[in-house]
Amino acid sequence: MILTLDIGNTNIKTALFEGMEMRQYWRISTDRQRSSDELGLLLMNLLQYNRIDRGQIDGIMMSSVVPQINFTVEHMCRNYFGIEPMKIEPGVRTGINIKYENPRELGSDRIANAVAAYESAKANVAMSKADLAQAELELSYTTVRSPIDGYISERYADIGTLVGPGGKSQLATIVESDEVLVDFSLTALDYLRSQQRNVTLGEKDANRSWQPSVTITLADNSIYPLTGIVDFADPQVNPQTGTFGVRAELPNPDRKLLPGQFTKVKLLLDVRENAIVVPSKAVAIEKGGAYIYVVRRDSTAEKRFIETGPEVNNHTVVERGLGPDELVVVEGYHKLTPGALVKPVSPEMIKEEEVAL
Repeated sequence: MILTLDIGNTNIKTALFEGMEMRQYWRISTDRQRSSDELGLLLMNLLQYNRIDRGQIDGIMMSSVVPQINFTVEHMCRNYFGIEPMKIEPGVRTGINIKYENPRELGSDRIANAVAAYESAKANVAMSKADLAQAELELSYTTVRSPIDGYISERYADIGTLVGPGGKSQLATIVESDEVLVDFSLTALDYLRSQQRNVTLGEKDANRSWQPSVTITLADNSIYPLTGIVDFADPQVNPQTGTFGVRAELPNPDRKLLPGQFTKVKLLLDVRENAIVVPSKAVAIEKGGAYIYVVRRDSTAEKRFIETGPEVNNHTVVERGLGPDELVVVEGYHKLTPGALVKPVSPEMIKEEEVAL
């Protein structure tokens, strides 16, 4: 605690502070004839009467306009409290800028009053800031904010309508359009095909370089340029339709997609990495199966049966029967017989001949 002594011509105003809180306050008459022992015993009695141990006092500050008794008070502080008092006077750092021509002419009581007024003003500013924060908080309650970004598609309350638990609780419907969800259905056969390809719809596989995605076709039959990722698949089949629901999330930065519209969905379930493909027109089918003509190193044609996979964009995946660097006859294979000599021609050479003609 801090013991403060404000020595005036009539009274010595004494107070005891704990932090910023004043615990006790006393007035003692200013007597220039009083000794340091008399003043010390008087203060000891006041502390004892208020059940305060002098050992709790760890600092003393004094200001005085009666220089004649300063020595007496300082001597009392050292003898009875064992503390050297701090005197408020010009030269002591108080945070107050003294602009007197001769600061030493300024009384210490005025310096103390200025410090007190400054601290009181700081406290008032802090209280005002707290009141302002509370007012802004209460004002914020009058603003209704949506938990998501989007656009109001339908409004259920007008200005002045009573809302809240006792009135209307639903104010509007917010549509989030930066990202849209596409709901579609798949059959049990589609599910089996996805399982055969080790694809679990609605779950991401960190070991796979691609994820099941969807491409949609717009109303004008154009392909939407952005693809979506399947993020949910219903774990059960609808017994009435024999299908199960699937959901994909698509980015919609330009808001070309509108909530509620219908579209065509194409789901990517498999990606063949490093697959061998040939133009579908190079594949012929007979009773023995599918075959192609391959050009051997000696420039002769070989009729070779192959095992085909899915067809994508007019190209057929060759599962078995063809190596990655072999030449395949694409045009005119129906004129060939096994072992016939052939001269491979690139598409660029064919275009040059057509231009020359």
